[in-house]
Amino acid sequence: METVPVPQDHARPWPAAGIQPLAGRPRGALLEIEEAVRAARLHPHEAVAQVLERRVTEADLLDGIDYPGSPDRYTRHLIYAGPGFSILALVWRPGQMSPIHGHRSWCALGIRQGKLVETSFLRGGSGGAAGSRLTLESCRQLDPGMISHSDGAEDHYHRVANLGVETAVSIHVYGVAFDRLGHGLNRIWEDEP
Repeated sequence: METVPVPQDHARPWPAAGIQPLAGRPRGALLEIEEAVRAARLHPHEAVAQVLERRVTEADLLDGIDYPGSPDRYTRHLIYAGPGFSILALVWRPGQMSPIHGHRSWCALGIRQGKLVETSFLRGGSGGAAGSRLTLESCRQLDPGMISHSDGAEDHYHRVANLGVETAVSIHVYGVAFDRLGHGLNRIWEDEP
């Protein structure tokens, strides 16, 4: 399949790779994710996280989809663009990590292979009071089949990192249409006032 760039989130180099969106109607776990998004109007991140927890490690989840990594930075590959949401596979080689960032929409992720570490922060400290600093909230290792999710609260930030020695793959579902991924998803902490 032809590969085209995933939209950039930021003016500086940002993890981008090709997209090979699923042709036609989603099936299996991808169909179940789409159904969860449509059915859960108030808390789609929770419904999607439940699907990911059950199905993210299934062998056929990424059948027919090429998702190579890069030695330079982690890569994102669009798997499916649904109405108002996007499903991506992220490939993390050892030592690769995201910047500290928050999301402008809900999101859910599941670990397909390898291990990742998610470090969560609150802006302004305990309780999320407005402020110009971040306070460490938690740090946890995510193993295959484990999930994380957020409702997109303005005070929540995180960093995802592969601190291991093997490549990791995670599946991310964002509550934003594909054409808005480049400008409507991430709040990079360096850019915050």
